[in-house]
Amino acid sequence: MHAEFMFRDSKKWADNGTGRGWARWVGSQQKPYGEDAGFSQECISCHTPVKGSNWVFTTPALFPTVFK
Repeated sequence: MHAEFMFRDSKKWADNGTGRGWARWVGSQQKPYGEDAGFSQECISCHTPVKGSNWVFTTPALFPTVFK
């Protein structure tokens, strides 16, 4: 079990060459994963094949702007 997010901010993450930030939580306790510098490279390596698709494998979910 895990949850993952990818954030796009070309200024904040310009130095990793993707303009993306990554986050991952694992296990039933959802413990943060990847606190060292290698974590970002691990994500970049996996996502490189879809670089031409904005670094994503699937269409991102849109979050609602207004909750009813």
